[in-house]
Amino acid sequence: MSKILGSIPRQRNTQTHKEKIMTKTPYELRFEIFKQAYSMLNDEFCVTYDTARCWNDNETNTVKMDYPEFPTLKEVLKQAEIINDFVSSSK
Repeated sequence: MSKILGSIPRQRNTQTHKEKIMTKTPYELRFEIFKQAYSMLNDEFCVTYDTARCWNDNETNTVKMDYPEFPTLKEVLKQAEIINDFVSSSK
């Protein structure tokens, strides 16, 4: 049986594949950076909020933590600028 299967020639794909390179407009790139900045700050907020909630729910802790404020648009734009500066740098 192995001789029969071994004698079957493999078909090779002789077609050349052209990869389509999807390019984004500058507006789409800026929006991607904005979404990344928002996501980073939102993740940080969630971790800090959960930490404060767990700490404050523990009755043995007499000193309570303040809950963080949700990131503002100004903070998100600042973070996006930091990301953009890094991405755009030639270093």
